[in-house]
Amino acid sequence: MSKKWKLIQIIVIFGMVAWLIGMIVYVRIYNNREFAYTMGTESDKYSAGISITKHWNESAHGYIYGMQCDVKFENNSPATLYDWKATLYLKNDCHVDSFWNGNLTYTENVITFVPDEDINTILPNSNRTFGFILYGPTLSNVEEYTVTYHMRIGLSDLPLFIWWKIAVTIWAVIELIIIVTYWRTWQLKKKQEELHSIVHQSFNMFANLIDAKDPYTLGHSRRVALYSKELARRMGISEEDRNRLYYIALLHDIGKIGITDAILNKKGKLTAEERQEIEKHVTIGGDILKDFTALEGIADGARYHHERYDGKGYATGLKGKDIPLFARIIAVADSFDAMSSERCYRPQLKMPSIIVELKMEAGRSLIQV
Repeated sequence: MSKKWKLIQIIVIFGMVAWLIGMIVYVRIYNNREFAYTMGTESDKYSAGISITKHWNESAHGYIYGMQCDVKFENNSPATLYDWKATLYLKNDCHVDSFWNGNLTYTENVITFVPDEDINTILPNSNRTFGFILYGPTLSNVEEYTVTYHMRIGLSDLPLFIWWKIAVTIWAVIELIIIVTYWRTWQLKKKQEELHSIVHQSFNMFANLIDAKDPYTLGHSRRVALYSKELARRMGISEEDRNRLYYIALLHDIGKIGITDAILNKKGKLTAEERQEIEKHVTIGGDILKDFTALEGIADGARYHHERYDGKGYATGLKGKDIPLFARIIAVADSFDAMSSERCYRPQLKMPSIIVELKMEAGRSLIQV
């Protein structure tokens, strides 16, 4: 997983958590906030009213009227109201005698009513009532009637919470897809590594089989493969092509399995007939690998690695850049390993002599890369 994607995940998760915390804080603040509704205010959610259900003359108490006042508050909203109380502002020269459904205090013509606990909550689309006996000079003594209340809401009541759940769900699905994708990618990569290991071991086994034909060239194929890969790296060839070249170079001498041991292991100079015979290994190798299409260019590596830049090589006489690039690289690596290794017909050459020889023959008998 890339660092950029990990950073995006951290930012998104932090944002989701911050969003949720913000909504929780909003709900707590909202639930602690006090709202108010005053009788006569236009609203489709709340309404308040006072009804005088009974009245009589009260001259004996020094007032003109006595009356029973029934007060109602209706909640037509979808929210639940709680901890509500009512405040009524009366005209002068009024007196409250008794009340019901709660506790009532009367101070300086202000009535404050706190409902009993069982009616402290007002559910959506319901109402609460209370009442009192009032003595006053007229039948219309209330100047103002206000109800204060709190509204209890939950996270699920917030539209933003619904969007938050949708966002979290989408993110969870994305994360699940990513996890499954990475798991499958990891499995595929593991299988590819196993397959690569099998291929690598198989190619090395064939290289060992080729080199076993000649004890003087033991390890030659692997060294040529390594030298070829390093040459390709210094030439700026891509890693994918360098790895392909490595395996092509490992099998560049596969045609030698078709050459008799008597010629391969002969000490001393070969006859003209024997040299013609051993030169056939490039044609034999190319024919062996011609149907190996899974690795592009593998047959060319075997068939053309003894061509010369001046056209005097074998077996086809190609010259210059008509010779495939990988075959040219293998030819240089092959020449270097031949000169730096002991042979049955000569001792190992010193590195200064090898370098002089490579420079001198570049573009002539030695193929330029």
